[in-house]
Amino acid sequence: MMHINWTAISAIGSILASIATFLAVIVALFQANLLRRKSIKLLLNKFYEFDGVSEIGDQISILLVNNGNCSIKIEEICFYVENKFAFFFGNDELRSQSCKLPIIIDSNNSVKFIASASNIYKIYKNAIEHKEVRERDFVKIYITDDTGYRKIYNTKITIKDFIKPMHEK
Repeated sequence: MMHINWTAISAIGSILASIATFLAVIVALFQANLLRRKSIKLLLNKFYEFDGVSEIGDQISILLVNNGNCSIKIEEICFYVENKFAFFFGNDELRSQSCKLPIIIDSNNSVKFIASASNIYKIYKNAIEHKEVRERDFVKIYITDDTGYRKIYNTKITIKDFIKPMHEK
């Protein structure tokens, strides 16, 4: 007759229960993280503006789209030039129809910032002259949120194409 070792079976059951509990905690943490997912899509555009009477000149627009499932407060936006934050979009540089910083972007909403391109052009031209960037490098923009988290976005626009004026005088 076989004797069943109930102590060994109890130990195996305890191990399986602790593994199941551990996996349940991992799943719960993962789900909690998904509930507060931040995701910003950035679109950079430049355009030439003429108001019918006078030339306003080259303008830059940055569209931020919140694809996450929680609101995000944007504190600053900056053009990034090789380990330096070269040009901040402060409220003084932004056009009157533009959003102002800081701003809260709700989930599935977007905001647009518009500013004159001339200062940014000068910064990139100066950086090229001092060999801090190359013309074939891509324009980089970083965004800081209210938690202090900074994310750098690589655009698909080269510096050479970006600093080329939209309209020659």
